[in-house]
Amino acid sequence: MSSRRGGPPALRVDGREAPPVARIALGPRGIGLAEAEAPEGAELAPGPVLRVARGVPAAGHEIAVVAGGRLALAAAPGVARTLRLPDLEVLFDRRPPGLARVQGAALANAGLLLDDAGWRAVVLPSLGDLASDLGPGPVALRADARRIAVVAGGELTEYDLPSGEAAVEGLPVPDAIAYADGGRLVTALGATVGAPAADAGAGSPVVALAAAPEAPLVLARHADGSASLWDLDAGARVGGFAPPIDGPLAMSLSPDGSLAALGTPFATPAAACVVRARDGALVRRVEDARAIAFTPAGGLLVGGEWGMIALEPPVEET
Repeated sequence: MSSRRGGPPALRVDGREAPPVARIALGPRGIGLAEAEAPEGAELAPGPVLRVARGVPAAGHEIAVVAGGRLALAAAPGVARTLRLPDLEVLFDRRPPGLARVQGAALANAGLLLDDAGWRAVVLPSLGDLASDLGPGPVALRADARRIAVVAGGELTEYDLPSGEAAVEGLPVPDAIAYADGGRLVTALGATVGAPAADAGAGSPVVALAAAPEAPLVLARHADGSASLWDLDAGARVGGFAPPIDGPLAMSLSPDGSLAALGTPFATPAAACVVRARDGALVRRVEDARAIAFTPAGGLLVGGEWGMIALEPPVEET
């Protein structure tokens, strides 16, 4: 279960402009994105022009951008990888039995891995343990990686890192948790985000949360497959949509919370997309991809069984 240094060489890529609705294609120029048909009835919204800038033949079923955009943490069945950005170079990998999911600390070189032993917090890029035996969760890691929240033993506890000392104990057990901007812990109970237990709302319960790194916005995924957007400062729901892809989803918000990235780590057929967070209008869709993540420079990382590619705005010639 030790980590290994280094990884595969770069992929040759077709650097032409990426269509907003696309599929993974392998041509004479290398791996790229070819035009595909939009899902029936999809509302399309304008998005930035991007091109495929680089790639690596290392599978990515879930991707988190961490350390202020300097690193990415990726998962594929049985393996976690740390990659250096923006060059998309694999630095280390680790293969704990049953590795399935990852989460990242947006501002720090740390993340979370889920394997057969439960969740563990790791230091990047080496993927060495920071805290282990965290159980099946839910868990959440603060953006600065200085605090972790863990649901275990019938209660929610916050621990300081790296000491592992309990900071806040005996909190009510929620259905989902996340750390939002400013380091505040957000909980969901029933269909409501951020409300005390007595005010848990009726409706489809929340099963996962994703917070915007630089805005008081949180995206909730519900058991019925729908998504809702919540403004923490207003204490209210401000949007919602039916995701344009099916299956258990991985999700994240852009830094300002205006866009949501949705991936399919386990579903078939595989697809990943970017939508407007308030109404679900489709900004970008990639068939045959399982993971998609925002980068600080306005680009995207896209991954699947075939590897990972970086999409970036075109470089203006002077």
